Amino acid sequence: MTEQTNCPADETLAAYIEGRLTNEEQLTVSDHLGACFRCYRIFSETAKDEAERSRKRKSFIYRVAGVAAAVLVFAIGLEFLENQSAPVISEPQKGTAAYWIHKYGRVSAPENSLVLRAEKVLQRLSRVADRSHESRLVFVGADKTPYAAALSDGSIVLTDGALHLCYNGVSPEHGDSRMAFVLGHELVHLRNRNFFHEAAFAAGEEPASVDGRSREKEREADAYGLIYATMAGFDPDAVLETGNNFIQYWVSHLPQQQVYNDRAHPGPRDRVSSISSHLKHVANQLNYFHFGVTLYQIGRYEDAIILLNRFAKEFPSREVFNNLGLCHYQLALQRLAVCDPALVEQAYPATSIDTESLAVRFRSAAGPTQCLENESFRGHIQNAELLFRRASEMDTAYLPSRINLSSTRIMKHDYSAANEILDEALKAKPGDSFALNNKALALYLSDPDQVDSSLSILKNVCRSDPGFAPAIYNSAVMLRKKDLKDSRETMRIFLQLESRGIYADVARKELRLAAPVSAGIYAEMPSPIPLSEVNAAQQILQQMDMVPFSLENLNGAFYENSANKVLVLEDFVEVVETSGGSHLEIASLQSRFGTPKRILFTQLGRIHVYSNFAVEIRDDQVHHIVHFE
Repeated sequence: MTEQTNCPADETLAAYIEGRLTNEEQLTVSDHLGACFRCYRIFSETAKDEAERSRKRKSFIYRVAGVAAAVLVFAIGLEFLENQSAPVISEPQKGTAAYWIHKYGRVSAPENSLVLRAEKVLQRLSRVADRSHESRLVFVGADKTPYAAALSDGSIVLTDGALHLCYNGVSPEHGDSRMAFVLGHELVHLRNRNFFHEAAFAAGEEPASVDGRSREKEREADAYGLIYATMAGFDPDAVLETGNNFIQYWVSHLPQQQVYNDRAHPGPRDRVSSISSHLKHVANQLNYFHFGVTLYQIGRYEDAIILLNRFAKEFPSREVFNNLGLCHYQLALQRLAVCDPALVEQAYPATSIDTESLAVRFRSAAGPTQCLENESFRGHIQNAELLFRRASEMDTAYLPSRINLSSTRIMKHDYSAANEILDEALKAKPGDSFALNNKALALYLSDPDQVDSSLSILKNVCRSDPGFAPAIYNSAVMLRKKDLKDSRETMRIFLQLESRGIYADVARKELRLAAPVSAGIYAEMPSPIPLSEVNAAQQILQQMDMVPFSLENLNGAFYENSANKVLVLEDFVEVVETSGGSHLEIASLQSRFGTPKRILFTQLGRIHVYSNFAVEIRDDQVHHIVHFE
């Protein structure tokens, strides 16, 4: 690169045209030509002019002026040319973005407003895709023919015809989902280094080489491309919807000759069938996620990690990593509570479990400092932080992982980092109870003199969300510095919402109350299937669909019918879930079953956990009931 312009030097550009650069050097020059519009325009025009005149000259020089221009000087001595034929300017190498821009002309945002939408789609996909290097989009003309290709220089070429086809006749959001499938497909080819189709760009061109596995590679790119799109939050129905199948729509707009001669791609029916089969396979794995969340809810964090890790192999998405991080966070909290309960009692950071996977669219002796350095605590809190970060990077608009990440920073006493995370979260969703709760905590713990400001934030949370237990607990703790009577009264309110767990124990200790007795005055919630050894429930289970599994040190099976889901571990019925709960009145939960042991908060609602069952509530209605031992 030249020092003044940062454009390729003349000898580098000459070597690029002749194909004498290494793969890494070629990618660097290609990236520059693709990014520097003025530089490439001058280079391209000069190359064409020189190619036409090359037969009439014995020597030639590329001359490109301007501070931002690439300068190519390719001089050949007259003595050497006496017995040689005049050289002909060659096109840039196939397999590079420069070749396709040179041949078809570049399309930019001012010429086509859809360019910016497609680039934003790629940004979202790039956060979830498994890639060994960064990719970039290059838009070209090609006479409105729809085409997309992954190139060996790391680029994805997209024609203006492809842009038009994705967004034609549908809403922008629907078009984004179509575009996500197209780009996801090409990202899979980049990941797998499959470039067999990069020479088949123009209508009628045949691929340079098509081996026997090319159609299988295309099916794989279809399936995982749609999975990438779904993981990034796009709607797979935009591709597979009945009566408006996008793959068939795409193929119908290809030139007839290209359709008939295409040896690399399976037919549209074959592709749709293959995608549907693969998505069904992923959907069949959903119980690993589903029961992983359930095991988290009932406090079996280590077993939850095993199931969630298994699901992550099929669908490594934001909510999976968020929930895995929460399991490690809770295990870290348990270790800290044993080492020094005071470190846990001083604050109640809000955390958010995500109970829905995007795949459902397919269907103490040590002191405080020593405790924070405890190997077990550090291991789990670091794992939690890494997983929350990964989930946040996959989708910058995904709030639960950001909230949970702030909680890990609070537990590690890194309040400034927590504040930065929470400021970003509140920009995305002003007034969010989780973010405001943690914001108040970070402010107060970093500077206790900010108690009034912190209490003001929490007061607003409690006003807008009266049942948000973390804000009530934290208000009670902070009120100790101002008014002990108000602090105790606030703790009583907290205990009415959350009667079990670490924070409830702190509240009872402060109020000098005895531990709750599990009296028999409340009704019990009977399980529709016995929570017992499998043999005792065999008559019911044998009428359900069963999928066995063996993971690490955990063996079991999933059973399912239209009314119930069952998790069996080591030949014992551990969990039974029933959907809906129309017979349950939300208002009667307290009178019939007493105060829940704890309340878990989600972005969709709350989960009331009792001694042997849990109720998930969404929009003031029971969504499902979970029975457990």
